[in-house]
Amino acid sequence: MTKEATKPTRRRWRGATLQMHQGAWRIKYWLTDDKTGERKNHIENTHKTDRAEAEVYFAEWKKRNGFDQKDRAEQIQYLTGEKSLLEKQIEEIEKKEQAKAKAEAEAKAKAEAEARAKEEAAKRRAEEKAEYDAALNVGDAFEAYEEIAVKIGTGEGTMRSYASQFNVFANWLKANHPEAVKMRDVTADIVSDFATFLSTKRSSSTYNKYKILFRTMWKYLADKIKSKSGENPWYNATAMPKKKTINHRRKILNLENLATLIVEADGELRCLFAIGMYTGLRLGDACTLQWEEVDLPLGVITRVPRKTAAETNNEPVTIAIHPALANLLMQAPTYADRKGPVLPEMCEMYLHDKSAVSYRVQEHFRKCGFETSSEVGDNRCRKGVDYGFHSLRSTFVTRTVQGVKKQRDEALSIAGSMAGHTTTAMTARYNHETFDDEKRLAVMAMPDLTDANAVTLSVGARVEAVKNLLANFSHAELAEVEKWISERLAQ
Repeated sequence: MTKEATKPTRRRWRGATLQMHQGAWRIKYWLTDDKTGERKNHIENTHKTDRAEAEVYFAEWKKRNGFDQKDRAEQIQYLTGEKSLLEKQIEEIEKKEQAKAKAEAEAKAKAEAEARAKEEAAKRRAEEKAEYDAALNVGDAFEAYEEIAVKIGTGEGTMRSYASQFNVFANWLKANHPEAVKMRDVTADIVSDFATFLSTKRSSSTYNKYKILFRTMWKYLADKIKSKSGENPWYNATAMPKKKTINHRRKILNLENLATLIVEADGELRCLFAIGMYTGLRLGDACTLQWEEVDLPLGVITRVPRKTAAETNNEPVTIAIHPALANLLMQAPTYADRKGPVLPEMCEMYLHDKSAVSYRVQEHFRKCGFETSSEVGDNRCRKGVDYGFHSLRSTFVTRTVQGVKKQRDEALSIAGSMAGHTTTAMTARYNHETFDDEKRLAVMAMPDLTDANAVTLSVGARVEAVKNLLANFSHAELAEVEKWISERLAQ
């Protein structure tokens, strides 16, 4: 193997010396091409005649041009192919500089990444704040929902009920969770707290109505609520189990009670009570009864009950018109035209605010001396209703069952069909007829109770009922009754 083949590719090997030539000092130096190995001589004039000055010049020249005491070491390196100490130092310096440059680049990249991250975080916070600020406030929620509810056909009365329920929630939320000012702030935990609150204030069915309303509100207002999780907090709210409560039933009205209610009423209210008593229609159906549903010549009313219309596929009920009711209907101001509602004032009031009609009815009961409500006795928050318009419906069912001369089940079926019940079980709930001695005071066919003589006319029926009752008494019981009658007459 030749020297050229083994010789590494290095920078050129050089050498220099100081010489006297024709009275002046000059520098003779050579350079060797490390590729070809060819050595070339060169001359550098110092223009110095003094040796000391020439040596100073020579030293500066060597330093300036890289000719120093390491030339020998480089020469050896050229021959052996090893790196010189200088090159090793240079490489170390270069490595350090590269490492430093890399570290600086990495630090710069890290700083830029951190700056970008901070910028993006600030941007996200700004966007989240803007989104939160734009989210629907609790105070504005119901108005926003009302716009949607009206479009899908929710009635005014229903909306008033919804507004009352939402106000209960909004006031409770403000008092117990003041930090929740946005609808999106309402969490599942808050929903659970509200359920606990309602359980002490409302019945289970009322709570479930609240839950259904709020679940619907959150569903339709989702775009405005802008929930962070995207979930409806009411969706997984569990239904409140029904409490075991005392079954509070409305009290039955006797003929004297009914006569008083009708005689003391005037205007449309009188006709309204007569419709309730003689047809058993619910308040809403009685208020909105239309003349086209009344056939006086045939003596029947054909009406699709509002409450069960969807369940029965708009199947109507047919109710016989009592002569006393027919007489009142013919005296109604709207009888001449017989178009539209039978009771236009009551119809308009009910459609606008059914609670106003209920209040007017309850006021009339109180005016006639009836206590319309009483404590139930099972820690229920609201009192139980003793008397109300629905009492007329209960009375109608009871009197009808008593008047039909058929088996009890068939009687319930006939009475229920006229009342618009879908099952005889529902009719049985309204029927107050029992086989207890006190409840056996059967009443003869209901007389005309629409005039002042009704109370007097009902006495004969009551006497007949007492006779029928006494017919079932034993001699001992009759003796007790005779003793009581004697004491009563002596007073």
